[in-house]
Amino acid sequence: MLDDEVLASALLDQLLFRCEVINLTGKSYRIENRKTIFNQ
Repeated sequence: MLDDEVLASALLDQLLFRCEVINLTGKSYRIENRKTIFNQ
């Protein structure tokens, strides 16, 4: 379904209609902890 750019754009438009997108930057503690789980 997401191979079609028009359909994907329409879907995201509907999902984000009343949302505010917040772009977070910085170190991800979730990813860092997940790496340590798999290394054990």
